[in-house]
Amino acid sequence: MIQKQPAIVLRTVDFRESSCIATVLTPDYGKVALMVRGVRKPGNKLSGLFQQCGILELVYYYKESRSVQNLKEANLLQSTYRIRESMEKLALATASLEMAEQLIQENEPAQTLYDFMFRLLSWLHQTKDTPVHLFPYVQLRLAEILGIGVKLSTKDVARDGHIAYLSVDKGEVTLNQNEGLCLKLNPQQTLYINLALSGRRKELLHGSFSPQEIRTLIHHLDVYLKHHLEGLRDRKSDYIFNQIL
Repeated sequence: MIQKQPAIVLRTVDFRESSCIATVLTPDYGKVALMVRGVRKPGNKLSGLFQQCGILELVYYYKESRSVQNLKEANLLQSTYRIRESMEKLALATASLEMAEQLIQENEPAQTLYDFMFRLLSWLHQTKDTPVHLFPYVQLRLAEILGIGVKLSTKDVARDGHIAYLSVDKGEVTLNQNEGLCLKLNPQQTLYINLALSGRRKELLHGSFSPQEIRTLIHHLDVYLKHHLEGLRDRKSDYIFNQIL
């Protein structure tokens, strides 16, 4: 059966002398592994397309009994090359794609996740901003997409200057430390979550958040996600990401 899908390249692994296996995110079939034959040969027409962050239009042969499908055609759908020109952009994109890969399954629709990652990568390609503070925003959006989004317990939490707590069991940010696992948020981290949940991304980019505040918030949100998603692993890309914070 021939399938035609837009796709985002999550990662690639070299195979034999000239080929690679590309793992991609598709809206209709979730995660798909593709054999891309000859892509590493000099002058191959697919050379340069199958790089992490690439957004492509694919045609491939699908067979249910295969774990790796065979690519037929590939064309560029959306340019993303500027992401690789910035260490900050590439670090954010790499961490986001690695996390997205863990959250999707094969042969399961992933339209909402695909749409979010498409918008994120397209924006990273176009923006002149330095997105070093945005990974906790990505974590919060992915949690929302998966149906385990973090909520504010009361309107009082939205006020500036409060110490608050992330209730890991309940998925709430609250002013009071409840029973169960609660992670303390300083006023700036509480403000960050408020801005992220209200979609105020520009204010996140230019807010006065220290690297340590961002690292700690990323850790807290990882604890929350691992509590609700069985098998979620540490990201290999965190080493690079932490170098630029």
